Amino acid sequence: MPRHGLFALLALAGLLITTADAALPRSIGDVSHVNKSIQIEDAGRAGELETVNGSIQVGNAASIESADTVNGAIRLGDGSHARALETINGSITLGARAQIENGIETVNGSLNLGDDAEVLGSAENVNGSIVLKPRAHVGGTSRRRAEITCADCAGLSFACKAHKGEHSRTM
Repeated sequence: MPRHGLFALLALAGLLITTADAALPRSIGDVSHVNKSIQIEDAGRAGELETVNGSIQVGNAASIESADTVNGAIRLGDGSHARALETINGSITLGARAQIENGIETVNGSLNLGDDAEVLGSAENVNGSIVLKPRAHVGGTSRRRAEITCADCAGLSFACKAHKGEHSRTM
């Protein structure tokens, strides 16, 4: 069977993970690119993902070891799981119920945590913002030259700059 025919069949069966220029099996190991984006589809599994000058998008209910970018954004879909996320000159967005085992970090970007998103370690940002939706949880949040705001104060367990420390714990 021609190579493109096999990929077409795998795509129809929902068994592909794609990058900007390549199609990969649904469960893969480590992926590293320069000047390309990486996309893990819904329910996909991957090891360490790295890219320079490209973004990383992880679908819903997917699981990855880690994601690192330089000059690119990282988005983790609803109900997805990762050990750690890090970017320089890019944003990190966690969908609803996404979970990070260790921590997330960005330099010159923003951190955006969706409803019920959970970061068990710390959320660190240099020269950017940290925005948390209701019921988002960060264990050991640290703030380094970042402005913390919240979309809605209900259920938050720390202070945000917008509400002048009215939450139960200040940072």
